[in-house]
Amino acid sequence: MQTRILQLLPELEYFNIGKISNLIYNNDLAREKIQNFIYPLLIDKLILFKKENANSKFGFAGIPLLYEAKFDKYFDFVVTIYCSEEIRMQRAITRSSFDIEIYNKIKEIQLSQESKIAKADFAINSGVDMLDLEKQIAKLIKDLEVI
Repeated sequence: MQTRILQLLPELEYFNIGKISNLIYNNDLAREKIQNFIYPLLIDKLILFKKENANSKFGFAGIPLLYEAKFDKYFDFVVTIYCSEEIRMQRAITRSSFDIEIYNKIKEIQLSQESKIAKADFAINSGVDMLDLEKQIAKLIKDLEVI
């Protein structure tokens, strides 16, 4: 896969996640090339995941850019996990790969949290204490069980 990504992005001399992130968030054509390569692979994985878990009561998948990639059509329900911008920034800063420019570019590309919440079937606020988060998850599971 690394070789294929380097072929798609000849401006990279070697495979480096930071350099790839910088390139795809600053170059629409590079981002489109990567998406066109990766999205079909992800769709295949999603279909396989659903088949492998067909007998399970629930199956959950964390998908960045779910709506932007139009992957929501592969799911029966969508749960959006959200928190305040302040908490999102605090969490992002703790990552060793944090780059404020990339962070802001990602925000530009993504739908707003409000739009995601409006489109979702369910929403969970992760910017709360663990007890409240557990209550929200328990309610989600209860709601899903009656559908």
